[in-house]
Amino acid sequence: MLSASVPYASYRLGGDEFAVLVTGDYTEDGYRDIIRGIKAFLEAPVVVGSHVIYVSISAGYALSSRDGNDPEKLRSIADQWMYREKQKYHRMKEIENNDGTKQAY
Repeated sequence: MLSASVPYASYRLGGDEFAVLVTGDYTEDGYRDIIRGIKAFLEAPVVVGSHVIYVSISAGYALSSRDGNDPEKLRSIADQWMYREKQKYHRMKEIENNDGTKQAY
């Protein structure tokens, strides 16, 4: 399904983690546009019978022109950005309980 959302090579890294190898000379905004396109495609609601299922994704990226050419370093940088986005998403989805405590949903 991921490969249907981008014209680039996509790879499963394990579990629910994937990588997309983008070739070409893009600006940082260009990479963000690619991520927005992937998110729009994958986060579209899925209807199963009478149920609607919503999916969210977190994505990060690294730029070889800025971050170097070492594949492990690039993956690590992209992972760091992905986890920052995931944390930001969960902070946005935080609710306050009746006792004043907060929890993510």
